[in-house]
Amino acid sequence: MIIKFNSFYTRHFGGAYAFRSDGKTRVVISRNKEIAAECKKTGKSFIDLNNKFEVLNFLEEEGLIEFMSQKDARRNLSILDPRLFFMVVEHIHQTDPEKDLTVMKENEIKQYVYSNFDKLPEYFHELVRLTKKLENNQVIDYQNVPLDILPYFVRAKDDPELKNMVNQLIAEYTGQILG
Repeated sequence: MIIKFNSFYTRHFGGAYAFRSDGKTRVVISRNKEIAAECKKTGKSFIDLNNKFEVLNFLEEEGLIEFMSQKDARRNLSILDPRLFFMVVEHIHQTDPEKDLTVMKENEIKQYVYSNFDKLPEYFHELVRLTKKLENNQVIDYQNVPLDILPYFVRAKDDPELKNMVNQLIAEYTGQILG
């Protein structure tokens, strides 16, 4: 039996997404510099996973992602709210690495937000602002959404072969698979 892989993700070498068609690799997306060098040597296109703009641009040009409708974005608020908590926990860990976060309760995290709201990262404030707009049934103009926040409002199109892999790639930037 021969198994043929088209596009795929591998955790080897620090993780890489290979987009293939017609039996040829078109684009490799990874953070690994050795993979980048190999792609350059073999003439394959490479996108650094740290370059969020280039990755999202590639996915959009290939027709692999779509912006969520306002209705779907509102439905996904239940996913965005816990992600805001994760952002706060990440911030606490960065500012106080010795703090034991395993025993922190939800009300302590909320208290931290109230006490340190101005110290939280800008992308946290932007995501809060956008979720409030959604809660109030206001329209979000995706063209004006900062790049750090944009992945929260895109999702893979219904391509049976690539949907899971594209959603996984988007989750590299959000920590959550949306839609």
